[in-house]
Amino acid sequence: DMAFEMFEVHMFKTKKYHLPELIIIDVLLPGEDSFLLAKKLIELNQAKDIPVLFIVSSTDIANKKKIYQVGGKDYIEKPFVPEEVLTRIDSHLRYKMIRDELILKSGILEDNEKLLMKRSREIKGLHDLLIVLDSGQNTDDIMQEIVKRIIPEHLQYPDRTFCEIEVDKKVYSNFTNVYSTNNFSFIAPVRVNGLERGNLKVGYERHEAKYLSAYEKRMMEIYAHEIAYFIEKKELTATDQYMRETVALTLEAYQDGILLISKNGTIIRYNKKFLEMWGITDEIMKKEGPQKTMNTMKNKLENPEIYDNIFKNFMSSEKDFTIEMAFKKGPVYEVKGTLLPYSSGDKVYVWNFRDMTAFRRLQEELDRSRERIDQMKKMVRSKMI
Repeated sequence: DMAFEMFEVHMFKTKKYHLPELIIIDVLLPGEDSFLLAKKLIELNQAKDIPVLFIVSSTDIANKKKIYQVGGKDYIEKPFVPEEVLTRIDSHLRYKMIRDELILKSGILEDNEKLLMKRSREIKGLHDLLIVLDSGQNTDDIMQEIVKRIIPEHLQYPDRTFCEIEVDKKVYSNFTNVYSTNNFSFIAPVRVNGLERGNLKVGYERHEAKYLSAYEKRMMEIYAHEIAYFIEKKELTATDQYMRETVALTLEAYQDGILLISKNGTIIRYNKKFLEMWGITDEIMKKEGPQKTMNTMKNKLENPEIYDNIFKNFMSSEKDFTIEMAFKKGPVYEVKGTLLPYSSGDKVYVWNFRDMTAFRRLQEELDRSRERIDQMKKMVRSKMI
């Protein structure tokens, strides 16, 4: 108990110690039950992934079996053979290092992919919605297309989706069965100039996942917001102004930097996060123009050529891409480019800038961990010689 308490205090309750990369316990620990100590350490949440090795006599068959029963990873036999000791320690340290790195990378990559899929889906849904709203059709036809095609297409179960839009007591729906109204699990108000003029209702038919996810609810709130702005601006006969304002407003909701840019480099839309990451203002962008602003941006990169390579290697052949941009001042961004076909025929890309600086710091921590491992190996060698 004393050995366990000392370990717990020094490793977890003080800040001047690092967690060990490996724990070695002698089976014949003076005054302690080595197997009980190992079991307690392995059960600790902070130490559960640290490999535990035992020192045991080469003739002690019973304890060798017990080592694996308590969760030990391996054992070192006495009398020691230096080469064997170093080999066993090195193999377990390498395994732990690779495992830690894979866990770190897989977790971050999985989160990034999920977020990217959601963001791409949101942008695609918003893009399709804005095309319909700007199509020049009459309001009735627009609302019917939204409830019958746009909304179901961008939800998880399109063929099971029930949708209804009500504006000024006029109802548009994708169903004819009155009993389907029982399937509405989410309602988003349509507010025009602060007044509730109607609502958007969505739900799934006879499905175990009847209720919309938080991500889908967010999308429906955006759609209701866009519909409200459409009504407001249509009533003010200023549809073009509405498109600019609503797209800009929606892009500001994203935490990542967003840039909509054509194949020839013409900047179409961007959000404030994009301006902040490059350290420029909207006034500078408008005053200097796209080309001069782009040159200013390129000069802030460690490798300015990477910007030109995007157009040369990917956008010219209409390929999606994922690259990293490292800034001279330290930040690192992962840039994912996705081609969006606009109704006018122009080819436009969405560039999504995701801050990867924290991930790089974690990689640096892994590198420091490797250095500590190398130091430990040298120390073991020096003591064995």
